[in-house]
Amino acid sequence: MNPSRTELLRWQLAGQFLTSPAPGTAVAAGLCGLQAQYLSNAVYSLYLRSGSADTAGLVKSWTLRGTLHLFPASDFFLYHPDAPGVEGIFETPYGRWLYNGHCAVPRERMLLFARTVAGGLGDAPVSRDALRELCRQAGMTRQEEERVFDGWGGVIRLLSEAGVLCGSPREARMYLRAPALPPVRREQAELELVRRYLLHYGPATLRDGAYFFRWPQKKLRELFAAADAKTLAFGGRTYFYLTEPESLPPLPRCVFLAGFDPFLLGHEKKESLYLPPAHLRDIFNNTGIVFPALLADGVVKGKWKEQPRRIEVILFEPLSRPQQQAMLRTAARLWPDKPVVLVQRPFDF
Repeated sequence: MNPSRTELLRWQLAGQFLTSPAPGTAVAAGLCGLQAQYLSNAVYSLYLRSGSADTAGLVKSWTLRGTLHLFPASDFFLYHPDAPGVEGIFETPYGRWLYNGHCAVPRERMLLFARTVAGGLGDAPVSRDALRELCRQAGMTRQEEERVFDGWGGVIRLLSEAGVLCGSPREARMYLRAPALPPVRREQAELELVRRYLLHYGPATLRDGAYFFRWPQKKLRELFAAADAKTLAFGGRTYFYLTEPESLPPLPRCVFLAGFDPFLLGHEKKESLYLPPAHLRDIFNNTGIVFPALLADGVVKGKWKEQPRRIEVILFEPLSRPQQQAMLRTAARLWPDKPVVLVQRPFDF
């Protein structure tokens, strides 16, 4: 099998639900969650692929790459396999890191507050402030509070990774009891996630998979083999996939990708089929932000930002007339009440 670059892009775009839409829960499950430290980005990624911003059935938690993701509640233990519960918070990856010289709160005190927070959870979301107040009533000092409710994680993340707590998909800093689901073994969970990755991000290289999961290539190679992945060659690289599609939708003329979009995060950015090296830092900046990108005929040619009264599009290179018309039509469909303002920066040629 020797696909062209266009065929590979069509294949990846279809797997990403960008040209083959699906219900929101199927999208969030198939893409191994939607990165959600900025919830609006995750919701837009969902809307772009499903036609709906409805987050019913989804929850938030720290998962792949140690970042917050939005995903189906039914998948909770795929991301927290072998979850140890409240009493095992120090056995989690975050717990081990925290108590390897990164936390001044003694273990017995942190465990007290973890038990307190767990006891305050229910099936309805509870605010971070309400949980904080419970810990104050349990004797948490002001100095302890800075660590226990650290903005980067603290007791909330400890309990999330321990399989006790998850975030509300609709409201920031609101938490509820983790779904009551049967536990999953780590080997089962990793293999299932790899199958989903190959199906919805493939064809993909080992370097792509290692970039996405932050796992060693040796581990990915073994998991790809366990998933019965097939291979193809393109551009001197070996790509892995699960099944060859019978037919593919055409390459879209224009796509507005979200910030931290799965299509941007699913492949090694320096070896991207669609992101020219000259524009890499325009999308992936040095502080870890991944900007919303404008894809024209399968190539990133700009980025965009939603302002209160307009959509601002910054072009990295000129659009052809058909591309610009497609961009305006797509924007009008997505934001019917907001005009597009083009900001075209100087070019080097």
